[in-house]
Amino acid sequence: MPLLRSDRPRPSVPPVGAETEDPSLLLVTDEPALCDDVALLAAVVGARLETCSTWQEAPNRQWAAVLCGPDAPPPESRREEVLLVIGEGSCADSWALAAEHPPLRPVPLPAGEQWLVDHLAAQVMDRLPGRVVTVLGALGGVGSSTVAYLTAAEAAARGMGVLLLDADAGAGSGLRALREQARRAGVLTGASSALDWEELDALDGPLSAAQLTAALAEVDGISLLTGEASEDDAGPRALAAVVTAARRAVDLVVVDAARRPGVLEALGGAPEAGLLVTEPSARGAAAVAEMPLRGHDVDWSLVINGAARGGITAAELTRRLGIPVAAELAEQRWLRRAEEFGEAYEVLRSRRGASFAQALLEAVGVGTQGPDAVVRRMGGGGRDA
Repeated sequence: MPLLRSDRPRPSVPPVGAETEDPSLLLVTDEPALCDDVALLAAVVGARLETCSTWQEAPNRQWAAVLCGPDAPPPESRREEVLLVIGEGSCADSWALAAEHPPLRPVPLPAGEQWLVDHLAAQVMDRLPGRVVTVLGALGGVGSSTVAYLTAAEAAARGMGVLLLDADAGAGSGLRALREQARRAGVLTGASSALDWEELDALDGPLSAAQLTAALAEVDGISLLTGEASEDDAGPRALAAVVTAARRAVDLVVVDAARRPGVLEALGGAPEAGLLVTEPSARGAAAVAEMPLRGHDVDWSLVINGAARGGITAAELTRRLGIPVAAELAEQRWLRRAEEFGEAYEVLRSRRGASFAQALLEAVGVGTQGPDAVVRRMGGGGRDA
C-alpha cells in the first residue's frame, strides 16, 4: 500500500503581474486610546489599520478582520463577526452589549492581547500569498540542505523574496557554514547583528514581520536564519514565531529540517509543500516509509539524488510510496557536499541540471513565475505596516 498520496492540485501563486493588496483591519470607535492600542497590534501582525468613528463612515470592502469599541456597536443588520475590544476601565455595560449583539465577540485588554494577536495573525495570513516549504532528508548525507538552498536560490534569482530557515542549526550545519563563509568573504549583507535561534527563543511577546526582516542576514539574495554550533536546534516557540512573521514578509519560506520530521509540529500550521530527499534504493524507500508523516496535510514530493540501485527507479519509488517524484539527478557528489552551496548552484545554472532547480520550484508551487514576476522583496514592498 502506498504510504501517502496527495490528490490535491499543486499550490499556485498569483499570476505574473497580479497585484495583491496589503491585508487591512477595520476598527470602528471614537476612543483615541483604543485606536492606539489596536494600531500597535496591527503592526505586530503586519496589517494596515483603518479607523472610523461610526459604522456609516466605514468603507464597504473586504476586511481581514473587523473590530469595534464599546462606543460603536455594529448595526443590527450585520451578521459577520465583529471583535468588541474592551479597554481597561470600560464599564460593565460592555459585556451586556456583547450579549445583546450576537456577532460581537468580546476581547478584554490587556488580558486578551495575546489571543487577539494570534487571531488577527491567522485572519491576515489567510489573505497572503507567502508560502512555506519544508525539506526533509530521509537519509543522512543525501543532500537535503543543498536541495533547500537550491530551491531558495532559484526562487531568489527569479526576483522572489525568500527566507531560508535552518531548523537543524547545531554542529555540522551546512547553512551555518554558508553564513560563516559569506562573512569571511565579506559578502554577508543585511543586518549587522543578525538574530539567531537562541535570541529568538528569548524574545518576549509576538514577533512582527518588520522586526524579523530588520534582523536577518542575507547571502546570495536569500535571507538566512541559522544558529551557532554551541546552540540547540530551533525551538518550537521560536520556529512558529518566525514562520508566522515570515509569511507576511516574503514570497517563499524554505525550512531545512534535515532529518527532523518533528519540525512539522512546530511551524504554526502545515506547510503548503514538502520535499523528501532520498536515494533510489531499497534503503532510501524504507527510510521514507519509516518517517512519521501521517497526520500532516502536506503536499509531498520526492527529490532523488543518485543512480538507481537494485532496480529501484524513480517510478518504483512512486509506486511503493505513493509520492510523486518532483526532480531527480544521477549521482552528483557536489549535491552531498553541503558546504559548497554556491558551487552547486553555479553547476545547475550552467548545465542541464538547470531543469532540476526548475522542477523544485514547480513542486512547491512557484515554478510558473518568471524572472520578471512582480513579487515582494524583503525590505522593500513587504507586507508589514
